[in-house]
Amino acid sequence: MGFARVQEGAKREGWLINMRPTLVKDPEWPSGKATVNFYFIQDDRNVQKIGTKRDAVDAYAEVTNATAGGASMDIEFKGELGEQSLKTSARERDPRECIIDVREHDVPYHLRVAMDNEIRVGLWYAMTFNEGQPNCSYIVKRAKRADPVVMTFDIETTKAPLKFHDQAIDQVMIILYMIDGQGCLITNREIVSEEDIDISNIHPRTAMKDHL
Repeated sequence: MGFARVQEGAKREGWLINMRPTLVKDPEWPSGKATVNFYFIQDDRNVQKIGTKRDAVDAYAEVTNATAGGASMDIEFKGELGEQSLKTSARERDPRECIIDVREHDVPYHLRVAMDNEIRVGLWYAMTFNEGQPNCSYIVKRAKRADPVVMTFDIETTKAPLKFHDQAIDQVMIILYMIDGQGCLITNREIVSEEDIDISNIHPRTAMKDHL
């Protein structure tokens, strides 16, 4: 989305507006390791991108992807779990004892990370960094929403009666966009004349302050 990733620096506060899954380069994983980018608005309205590092949730995603479609997967057990698996065969144990955790297969990866770390969009967080690893803690005292820069737009085109729009033959009639309360109306003069539109009557809502 064009924002640089922040991995170090002093403590900062931000209002979470979005999150997106992505991959980061890693010499041990040619395809990259899974991570999630979190986007925060600061008090000065600048946007900061904070990226999480790989954790146990990533391992869950890798197992899910590897086993999809009936693919086989070899798992090597180490430590106490490995020693126990050598002493006790799977048939002698209750299968329920082998269950470490239960996850929903259809929950997207970035939502799983947010759920496990109790991170929610639309809340304020304090962000600190330790060796490049971010830590986000919820700020209970800050309840008022941030003031983001919002862009909205609407495009109107011609179309045949009872038909969907067809980009091959239909023409754009009007483009209306608004950024942070300032708007602009663009018209196709081959179709819409100046007398056809009264700008003073164009308002998204009565309660909204806007200027065209």
